[in-house]
This record gives sequence, structure tokens and C-alpha cells, in this order.
Amino acid sequence: MGYKDKEKQREYLKKYYERNKHKNLDHKREIKKLWRENNKEKISAYNSNYAKEHREDINQREKLKRDADPVYRMKLNLRKMTRRSIKNFNVKGNSELLGCSYNEVRNHLTKQFKDGMSWDNYGEWHIDHIIPLASASTEEDVKKLFHYTNLQPLWAEENLIKGSK
Repeated sequence: MGYKDKEKQREYLKKYYERNKHKNLDHKREIKKLWRENNKEKISAYNSNYAKEHREDINQREKLKRDADPVYRMKLNLRKMTRRSIKNFNVKGNSELLGCSYNEVRNHLTKQFKDGMSWDNYGEWHIDHIIPLASASTEEDVKKLFHYTNLQPLWAEENLIKGSK
């Protein structure tokens, strides 16, 4: 490069970077990916430590997101229900059990809303299993009962009265 004038050198590097921006970004991505692959333990330890030290902040952000985004809350609730069933029956994950995407579940539930139900008041109503999960006795039963066609919106009070019936 050999520029004695720092200003010319800076200008040259700026132009070079602009001309080769995509190459540089791809290269940086590759380097970061390689670093992450080679430092999994380090990253895991850092994330674990961060989570412990910032538990309250993380919980607060999660709460705000759950309160602000009903679809996010629905996803969390479905995941939680799925996890519980997976623990008991050792079946595969969410979309396989639901039989569709979260957006399709949302549309399915929206079509069944009763007067006064909306995603803004999710929490006042529950996602109910028409045939209760408690009736499952096999892995196949769980798969059938978690399918989105077995889900309906139900007012919280009705759902609590219904219980596992």
C-alpha cells in the first residue's frame, strides 16, 4: 500500500471496503461461524453465567413480550403443554404434534372465537383440548390429542370448570 499520507490511505481503504463489502461480510460470517463451532463450551458457559447474573432482567423482558404479543404467549403455552406430554410419553416436537404451523393454529383458533374473544384478551380465554390430554394413555393418543383440530378457544372460567372432562 505504501501511502505516506494517512488521509489518502484512509480514503483508499474506505473505497476498497465499499467495493468489497459483500465479500467482507461473507468472510466475517464464516469466521464467526467457525469461531462459534470451535468455542461451544466457552459460549455455553458465558450464556449460562449471563442468564444467572441477569435472571431478573431476562424474566422482565419475557413478561413484557408475553403481555404485548398474544401469539408469542400462545407459542409458549403450546410448547409448555407439548413439553409436559413429551416428558410423559416421549414423543417428538411441537409442529409435528400440532400438524401445522403456529400461524395456522392461530387462524384455526381465531375462526372459533366466541363473542368478545380476541388475541388482545388472550389469558381471559384458554386454548382448550376438546378431548382432554388427561385421557391419553399412549403415545398415539397424545399425538391425536395435540393435533390442532383438537384445539378450541374457551373462556377461562368454562375451561377451569370443564377440567379434564
